[in-house]
Amino acid sequence: MKLILSSILQVLLFTSIPFIFWLLTARKDVKFFGYIGLHRIKMNTSVLKYSAYFIGMIFLMLAIIGLMAVSGLSDSSDIAIAQFAGYGIVAIIPALFYAFIQTGLSEEIFFRGFVAKRLINKLGFRLGNFVQAFIFGVVHGIMFIFITNFLVAMMIITVTGVCAYLLGWMNEMKSGGSILPSWLIHSVGNFIGAIFIMFNII
Repeated sequence: MKLILSSILQVLLFTSIPFIFWLLTARKDVKFFGYIGLHRIKMNTSVLKYSAYFIGMIFLMLAIIGLMAVSGLSDSSDIAIAQFAGYGIVAIIPALFYAFIQTGLSEEIFFRGFVAKRLINKLGFRLGNFVQAFIFGVVHGIMFIFITNFLVAMMIITVTGVCAYLLGWMNEMKSGGSILPSWLIHSVGNFIGAIFIMFNII
């Protein structure tokens, strides 16, 4: 129950900043869900290619989990998914909330739905998407720099930054600006990571 409440609170918190900006700057021009990209996907490529991009990015997300395992971070009680360590099947529902709501939805609304879209509007796709990816990577690196060494933190910044850039690319260039693809990719990656921890696979 505590995880469900914290998941909802995190989504509300991560949505409040975009909502305030929308109220102040764009309320007359676009509905809020359109402003943050919570709308239907409009694919501009074949279903086969789109599926390949989608699956490829899930595997890239799993590279972060592999990096954690190699660096020993998966053994740390300081990382978020450590809360599921060794719980097995009983942690499936909490892990779903953690992956799809607390991290996946809240982070995609804020980073790809708000930060990326505003930066891309101001700076163009390449630079705007790069800046949001850099910010996303640095935020994750800062979370890990206190529990690991500098080199591993830099690797995490790089891997999460590359993932963030590709998630922005998937949304903006292949999905008509919808953040649904990045939400699903991000969430599935986090959920698989939680499963690995739940069953002591890493």
